[in-house]
Amino acid sequence: MRRRTFVTACGITALAGCFGADEDDPDNESAQPADGQDNVSDGNESGGGNESGGDNESDGEAGGEEDRLGATDPDPIEYSGSGNARTEPFAARPGLTALDVDPVTGMAVDVVDSQGDVWRSLEWDLRNYQGLVPVDIPQGQYTLEVRTDRDWTIQVIQPEVGDGDLVTPEATLAGTEPKYLGPVDFSEVGSVAIDHAGVGEFSLKLYDLSGEYLQELYHDQGIFEADVTVDYGGQGWLVVAASSDWEIAVQSDGGDTEPTGTRQSEDDGGGNSSGSTNTSGGTGTNASDNRSGDNESDGGGLF
Repeated sequence: MRRRTFVTACGITALAGCFGADEDDPDNESAQPADGQDNVSDGNESGGGNESGGDNESDGEAGGEEDRLGATDPDPIEYSGSGNARTEPFAARPGLTALDVDPVTGMAVDVVDSQGDVWRSLEWDLRNYQGLVPVDIPQGQYTLEVRTDRDWTIQVIQPEVGDGDLVTPEATLAGTEPKYLGPVDFSEVGSVAIDHAGVGEFSLKLYDLSGEYLQELYHDQGIFEADVTVDYGGQGWLVVAASSDWEIAVQSDGGDTEPTGTRQSEDDGGGNSSGSTNTSGGTGTNASDNRSGDNESDGGGLF
């Protein structure tokens, strides 16, 4: 875990943090506290947030290298604090970049580039994605502007893709919280089987290899099983938002259910994708995924 420490609101100089050997990391710079910031630091180590595990099957629990499925970030950057804050900069690399944020309510996060431009504003999306939010940002330096009156932690997750990380059918991933899986070779994938055994909302979204949003594959709530057709021939990522027991299986054969959302990539002006919710009542709602802020909305629930 790359550690970073900030200046507290009372003006006490914080100790410099320890960084990993990644040459893309920014130089050690003290963070500038926002108004009302309390005690901000990021020395907490964790097991890497929402990482996946298992060669062809995983229960989502932490494990050794032999239990890993797909790419992970072995050294995510973690920030933590209390109250409003502006973090030290981090370097975004090409590929998927996701923020693992806690808590998901009473919290807003802006992703700000080195010129001071806001690339993504997260508030509704924290609830929508249940805390694990991919942010489609180009390579460069970014800071996070945090607005809250609560204690908080944020991990910046950027999976490092290596030899043997490409996921092909048949592969299974399970868990009880939001996770990502990839890169997946969708040229060999016909469908994704979903088994949601718990309560609450479930969402499965598709991103391309660069981390750009493509579409929502499925959205439902409560206990259900589904087999969703995937019509995408490239490589990319699957992102699960859930808070109860779930399992997905990447399969080579076609599914019985069409995706709930049309494929439409995000853009700076707030391009969106629409999707319908497959609930037992058969009613549908529209979902959107927008670059410019907490604009992914769903009239029927969190997704």
